[in-house]
Amino acid sequence: MKKKEFDLIERYLDGSLTESEKYEFESRVISDQPLKNKLEAHRAARQVLKELERNELRAQFKKYSQEKKGIASNDGPKIIRLQDKIKRTLRYAAAVAILVTFTGLSFLVFDSHRYGSSVFAEMNTREYLTIERSVGSTDEAKIIEIRQLYISENWTATIEQIVAIGAETQSLSPEILLILADAKYKSGDLNGAQEIYRSVQKLESIDEWFIHQAEWKELLLALEKKPFDPIFKGQLKDMASDENHLYKQLAANTLDQMQSWRFKIGQWFF
Repeated sequence: MKKKEFDLIERYLDGSLTESEKYEFESRVISDQPLKNKLEAHRAARQVLKELERNELRAQFKKYSQEKKGIASNDGPKIIRLQDKIKRTLRYAAAVAILVTFTGLSFLVFDSHRYGSSVFAEMNTREYLTIERSVGSTDEAKIIEIRQLYISENWTATIEQIVAIGAETQSLSPEILLILADAKYKSGDLNGAQEIYRSVQKLESIDEWFIHQAEWKELLLALEKKPFDPIFKGQLKDMASDENHLYKQLAANTLDQMQSWRFKIGQWFF
C-alpha cells in the first residue's frame, strides 16, 4: 500500500478528514473494490492492535505465574479455579492468534492485486518511447513538436495536437499513433490507449517494430488491469517463446518476476 493511500485511510479511521475529503474518500470506496478491501483489512488490523494493547493476555499470564507459586498452599477449589482461568487464558490467546493470522492473510490477499497491477503499471510508464525508425520528411517536424509536448508531460496538449494533425492529414503515422496511445495512457485513459495499440497492430505495410511495440504495450495494459488472468499470462509466454519477437527477452523477464510469492498468492485467490 502506498504511503499516501495508507495515510488517507488512517486519517479516515481517525475521523480527521474534512467533510469534503471524507465525502470524496467514501465515494471512492463505493466504486473502488481494492480500496474498500484495504479499508476493511486496515480496520480489522486496528481492532486486533486495540485488543492487544489492553495487555489482557499479559496480565492473565502474570497473574497465573503468581498464583502458580502458591499452589502448594492452596486448597482443591482454588486449584480448580486456577485451572479454569488457565483454560480461559489459552482460549483467549488462541482467538487472538487466529484473528491476527486471518487479518494478515486477508491483507496479503487484498493487497496482492494492487501489487501485481503496480508492477505492470511501473513497466508501462517508463520513458522508453524514442524515434528509432526513420520517417518521411513531412512528418519529422510534426513528430519533433509532438515529442516536445510529450517530454514536458503535457498529455492534454499532446493529444490535442495529434488529433488536429489527424484531422488535417486524414491519417497518422504509426509512430504518432504510439505517442498518442502513450499520452492517453499517462492521462488516465487506459481503454483509449488500448484501442490505439490494437489499431496499430492492424496497419498494413508498416515496420514490424511498431507492431511488436504495440503488442507488448497492449499486453502490459491488459496485465495491469488483470495481473492474474491466465489468458494474458499465456500470451506473455507465447511472446517469450517467439524467437522473432523484439520483446521476447522483456516478456521472459516479466514471467520470471511473476514467480514471486506475492504473485502466487494472487494467483491462488483471484
